[in-house]
Amino acid sequence: MSIDLGGIAKGFTDDEILKVLKKYNITGALINLGGSSIYTYGNKPDGTPWTVGIQHPRKERNQGYLAVIKMPEEALSTSGDYEKYFIQDGKRYCHIISPFTGYPAESGVISDSIIIDKNVPDSNMLADLLTKVTFVMGVDKGMKIINSIPGVSCIAETSDFKIYKSSSWKTPLEDLSTDFKLAN
Repeated sequence: MSIDLGGIAKGFTDDEILKVLKKYNITGALINLGGSSIYTYGNKPDGTPWTVGIQHPRKERNQGYLAVIKMPEEALSTSGDYEKYFIQDGKRYCHIISPFTGYPAESGVISDSIIIDKNVPDSNMLADLLTKVTFVMGVDKGMKIINSIPGVSCIAETSDFKIYKSSSWKTPLEDLSTDFKLAN
């Protein structure tokens, strides 16, 4: 067994890349570190916002999206039980460990995505961190925390295929998978 900082290292790296882009006066870029940690900087060359697909938590990578969103300059992080896991005796064990039990998290959340406004410092690393909070704490407690932080919003998908949105989530979910239903 090993423990690594993969849960927030990509967000930290996004933040560092963003500093370099700003230093060299780059006006627009999409920073994508593995699909789970994304930063949209400025707009596309045609002036429109970036389009990003959020991975469907029960389909293989690039085989289906939960939804597609348009992003102005923001950080996006997604965590889920579908990237690194194993199934034993019909039960899924994922790589996100609950600090309360020392075992894989079992909050009913199978995936969640955090969007953080560009004005929040270290937004990418914070987004990576907060996806774990929501994933481990569950929808009710997680959303309470998310709703208390200015510039932060969240959607969480649960094992009963419902999507919960924080009160601050304003980003339209385009091409929403018919596998999921909005809960609120």
